[in-house]
Amino acid sequence: LYPLDHEGGKEMPPLITERLVLKYEIHVERTIRHKFARGNKFLVAPFPLEDPFYRYKATVQTVAMQLNLRFALHLPYYRFQQLLSQANVNYVTLISWAARGFELLAPLQPVLAAEVVKDTKLLCMDETGFKVLDTPGKLHAFKQQHKNQEQPGNASQHTGQFEEPGAFDQEIAAGITKGKAVIKGMMWGILNKEKGLILFDFSGTRATVQAKRLLNSYEGLLMTDGYSVYSKLARESEKSITHLNCWAHARRKFLESKNQKYPDAVLARIISMIGHYTLLKSKSGDWLPKE
Repeated sequence: LYPLDHEGGKEMPPLITERLVLKYEIHVERTIRHKFARGNKFLVAPFPLEDPFYRYKATVQTVAMQLNLRFALHLPYYRFQQLLSQANVNYVTLISWAARGFELLAPLQPVLAAEVVKDTKLLCMDETGFKVLDTPGKLHAFKQQHKNQEQPGNASQHTGQFEEPGAFDQEIAAGITKGKAVIKGMMWGILNKEKGLILFDFSGTRATVQAKRLLNSYEGLLMTDGYSVYSKLARESEKSITHLNCWAHARRKFLESKNQKYPDAVLARIISMIGHYTLLKSKSGDWLPKE
């Protein structure tokens, strides 16, 4: 852009204005495969096999955006369906796209699991209840995989679902609706803040054997809540794992014991010190021990 009547003037450094532009556009990509007849045979150009979605009505970019919105920005699939309202895509089709994406990404899971625990000094770990919807046949296959992961003599360690004989089958039978079933399990989360990596892993229980499986080759500090499995893991680990308890969980216990009507000065002081310490550490960004 130039000002009016600028001819003959001496040009100075320009003023630059930068603005963010978001372009939301839906269009259809067409792939034309030419077809020929030769005698009693037809010759058709093959699908581009390097495209894993060549048989789907969505490109790799579309499915990548769908998964990114769902898992990075927590946008439900039905919201993404609304974004595609002009294309009239039904919900089942979206789920099939996501399933294909999971299938393609599945080989990366063991690579991520190994990278999360490799060459690091501190991991943060937690677990939470998680429901899975699937067909009874696939859930039975998961049951068999779950059994194979458990080691003989570990029955007393199990504190999650499916501890009693047949409980898994009862859970499936009770939850079957329209050919689908819902089961309860545990989603384990491991954060490697140093590398900026997070691993999510689903299992049927909160058993010690599951934590051992995920931290098989790890040596270092492990920050968790007060769940006894983590302390037990640190004691029994063949590697050198030092268990760190979480300040937030410790603070919660002091808050629960604090008398709100007649506050205890010592408790108030402890709570204040915990808050001051964690604030300083979070601002410094250095949670690792010095060499």
